[in-house]
Amino acid sequence: MKRTLLAAAALSLSACVPPAVTAFNGDSVTVKTTASGRSVYSDAEAQKLCQRSGKPVAEFLSSKPVPGTYDQEHLYACLQV
Repeated sequence: MKRTLLAAAALSLSACVPPAVTAFNGDSVTVKTTASGRSVYSDAEAQKLCQRSGKPVAEFLSSKPVPGTYDQEHLYACLQV
């Protein structure tokens, strides 16, 4: 029982971890998230970086799991409209 509660607490805390940018080259952004997956926060982080490069739109392209973890990486293209 105690072990189950600890696991549930760890999962709920991991959902609070903000997204982290792992790659950015002006044309694309890769954002890493925890097991919670893609969210409005990862979308907003990609949007913010694309705007800094002069391209106002961050278009979601794909997601892939990070090997050996519960994390995911989400790829966004920075587009000029």
